[in-house]
Amino acid sequence: MAYSCVMGEQWLEIEDGGETRRVPLAGSLTRIGGASPEVSMAGLPPGEVHVWSEPPKVVLVAGTARLAVNGVEGREGLLADGDQIEWGDTRIRFRREASAAVLEEIPVEAPPPAQSGPAPSGGGAAWVRVRAGMYVDLGLSDKATVKGWQDSVMRGDFAPEACARDLSAGVDLDGDDPRLVERSGRLLRDFLMSSTMSGVGGVRRRARQAGKKGAAILISQLVVLAVYTLIILVVMFLLHAKWPELFFDPLFDKAFNQR
Repeated sequence: MAYSCVMGEQWLEIEDGGETRRVPLAGSLTRIGGASPEVSMAGLPPGEVHVWSEPPKVVLVAGTARLAVNGVEGREGLLADGDQIEWGDTRIRFRREASAAVLEEIPVEAPPPAQSGPAPSGGGAAWVRVRAGMYVDLGLSDKATVKGWQDSVMRGDFAPEACARDLSAGVDLDGDDPRLVERSGRLLRDFLMSSTMSGVGGVRRRARQAGKKGAAILISQLVVLAVYTLIILVVMFLLHAKWPELFFDPLFDKAFNQR
């Protein structure tokens, strides 16, 4: 038998003007302060703080005001129920309601016997992250969501699980979709060849590629120069044939007259 339960509610208790405000943590990220906060109040120090729900943690994204969790200073810290967050002169307490007690018993079937052979494709946290990355590369994820997580990476508060979940929202592709199959093949090729691009071997390989590219550029420039030179000579011959008195250069006139 297994038991089902529900995740406990999470909220912040913020001391604001002598009163304590309760701010529910409805989403995965709650911004305090900054340009577009979910929580704003008088007396906040300059900067921005993020409170994450999974896993519960607080991150100082911008500003120089002191951030501490239960008196321990740092740029970020994990949170548990009752932890005191101090940001400058602002006091915030993180609260998390314990998961509900047993709701019902759910029968669990015995797992099927293990089979030999390769593991089935798909599934697992690693595949979820890689698949979300391919969604971004293929332009399938919501552009605003992608931009938000790009900003999160730049700020240093990237959360892989939440990012993969947000980027995959609204995208429903089968694991055998031709677009995913083709992109995953190129990704595998890049992984396979990454070692050849590092160390001395990688330097030599890049040098060879640069040499080939440089030779190709030089040859193309020489061809272009030869074509333009030939065009100019033809124009000069035509002009001299029509107007013999037209003078260009002694060497050119000599070669034309001999002709």
